[in-house]
Amino acid sequence: MLFEYDLVILDLMLPGMNGIELCKKARQQGIATPLLMLTALGTVDNIVVGLDSGADDYLASPDIDDRMERAETLAEDAAEKEGCMR
Repeated sequence: MLFEYDLVILDLMLPGMNGIELCKKARQQGIATPLLMLTALGTVDNIVVGLDSGADDYLASPDIDDRMERAETLAEDAAEKEGCMR
């Protein structure tokens, strides 16, 4: 089954294959979906390698774990308000 996505968000540190390798493979296979690297690794070298691998944009955040936890909490709170969670 094949799915279409509006955006793919990748981290550099993925199990099995890093985000750079995954991005390169996606582009080699002709996948044109926008790819955003969202990672805690924000050195200039990491950014250049990420963009050179085919990423459309690169967002480095030193406190990405905190931001993701906050986003999850917000989503859970919204779902509880809507009665979607028990």
